[in-house]
Amino acid sequence: MNGKVVPGVIVMAAISLFLIISGAVSLLKNGSASPESAGKGDVCEFSSVYAVEALEIKHSVNLIPTGKDHYYLMIASDNSVAPFLVRAKPSFIEKNFVGGIAMLGSQKIKGKVTRLNYKAASEVSSINSKLLAESLISSGEELDKYYYIDMRYKEFGGLRILCGIGFAALVAVGFIGGRSGTLGKGGNKLLGGVFLILTLGLLVLMLYTLSMSGI
Repeated sequence: MNGKVVPGVIVMAAISLFLIISGAVSLLKNGSASPESAGKGDVCEFSSVYAVEALEIKHSVNLIPTGKDHYYLMIASDNSVAPFLVRAKPSFIEKNFVGGIAMLGSQKIKGKVTRLNYKAASEVSSINSKLLAESLISSGEELDKYYYIDMRYKEFGGLRILCGIGFAALVAVGFIGGRSGTLGKGGNKLLGGVFLILTLGLLVLMLYTLSMSGI
């Protein structure tokens, strides 16, 4: 029996550690490189004078909706570079931009350079074609089809840590409760119900976090 339990516990512990470590790396990640010089994984910043929603990506797991991503086309205040694609919360845009124009003349944007998934990359190609056809941008000013600036990277880093800690706690409680008989068949029904509710809640949180931030 122990031979079957130990490998399972090791796998679960590895998952928990992965979530906690990857979340901590995101929270500790910082920087102030320019978008033009920043590479994948670097944190960059610039001042934006204009922001308009470029696309909305809906996420799901086995047809179960898990969340929506909002990407914005932003123009830097120096007006000397191509527009950037930035993932941000709609509430941030509503708070700092009116009709697409920054309320204070410009708004500081800071985020991590992150690779677009296939679905978003396809959408960006369509957006570029439309902008070029309408002469809103010229050749060489297209949105990057491979990377975007993620303003929400620390938010999801924190959620990863929460998922990792919660997962480790539930595994420990489930293992100890199962061994002691307080959970499972013949165990305390109230504790069993609470454990099930917490497990489902954590599952929803993990699905949301991983579908929105990637594995």
